[in-house]
Amino acid sequence: MFIFPSSGRCNHLVTGTLCRHYLNESVPRKVLKQAITNSGLLHKRITCHTFRHNFATELLRNERDIRTVQ
Repeated sequence: MFIFPSSGRCNHLVTGTLCRHYLNESVPRKVLKQAITNSGLLHKRITCHTFRHNFATELLRNERDIRTVQ
């Protein structure tokens, strides 16, 4: 929730302090879908989870321990 903070602020219901919530999980997905459409990669299935697998693959290529990657 700290990676994708909301642009708006609101008052906290309990404390009344000014705070910022996080974006709905659909927002990054919609942005990714738009980027895929703009890039012309419509024939590829790319999701947010694809980045997780890609990161793990790169760690393994760099000889990281499989238990550390898990």
